[in-house]
Order: sequence, then structure tokens, then C-alpha cells
Amino acid sequence: MKYRAACPHCGLRFPRRMSVLNVPHLRRKCSRCGQAFRAVAWSEYIGNILLGGGWALPILFGLAGKLPWVYAIGLAAIVVVLGVWLWPYVTIFEKVIAKGKGTENA
Repeated sequence: MKYRAACPHCGLRFPRRMSVLNVPHLRRKCSRCGQAFRAVAWSEYIGNILLGGGWALPILFGLAGKLPWVYAIGLAAIVVVLGVWLWPYVTIFEKVIAKGKGTENA
């Protein structure tokens, strides 16, 4: 699998802990090169939908009585761990152009 969670400017790999509160509209700066980047929206939203569905499904089965609560909570925890582990392979990052640089119409 290709590790996609990397700075689009310098290639620095981002740690998995960055996946916890990563949102596409949030612009960040690379710790190595200082350039701005953000997650590609569709890759982040699709991943969040799949993670939320995979987490909610065992809980819903537990609420419906189809699955014992111990298993439902265990499966939900496994889904979250797998989501954090897979995050750098499915989330793509893009460069953010600084506003005001080269955008003037003289």
C-alpha cells in the first residue's frame, strides 16, 4: 500500500495521531518546510463516513439485541483502531496556495 499522508511539498510523512482531528478545511503547515497543505476533502469525508458506519453498525446490533454488548463494543473499538491504522494509506493531501501571492490583477 502506498503511504499517502505526506507533505505535498517536501514529502514528510505525517504521523497517525494527526488522523484524530484532521478536517479538510483546516490548513496546516509542514513542520519541515513550513508550506501550507490540507487534506483533499473527498478522501477525508469518504473515510469518515466509512469509519462512522463501521463503528455504528456493531453498536446498532448491540442495541437491537442481535449482538452481545461485549462483542459490539469490542468490534467498534477494532473499527476505530483499523481506521487510525489505515488513515495514512487512504487520505490524500494537497498544496494550499497562499492568498495574495501572484493573484493581483495589475
